[in-house]
Amino acid sequence: MRDSDGTVIFSLAALLTGGAATTADCARRLGKPWLHLTAATPRAAHRLAAFVATHGIKTLNVAGPRASEEPAIDSFVRRMLEAAFPVDRAAAAAPAASRRSPPNPQRRLPANPR
Repeated sequence: MRDSDGTVIFSLAALLTGGAATTADCARRLGKPWLHLTAATPRAAHRLAAFVATHGIKTLNVAGPRASEEPAIDSFVRRMLEAAFPVDRAAAAAPAASRRSPPNPQRRLPANPR
């Protein structure tokens, strides 16, 4: 959390307990922005995207209860992250070479010593 710019805490329950509550307390103490989203939060994905944009977050700490405490938490988190930060799957699946910038014609290569 120390190295992140902000934290989102996902939970299915409205009340934070255990480690999730400790995470919120830690964010408060560090003065870091944090957001708690539940399954009942209206427009949760939109709120997450707005939170990240508003606070200029580059590194987001994602936290919440263990799956043993809230078994459906993993699918909720995945849905929210995918909705808030859509990825062009075709571009992401393309080989790295096709994503490289074209060569710079201004760049001169060193002469080949013989």
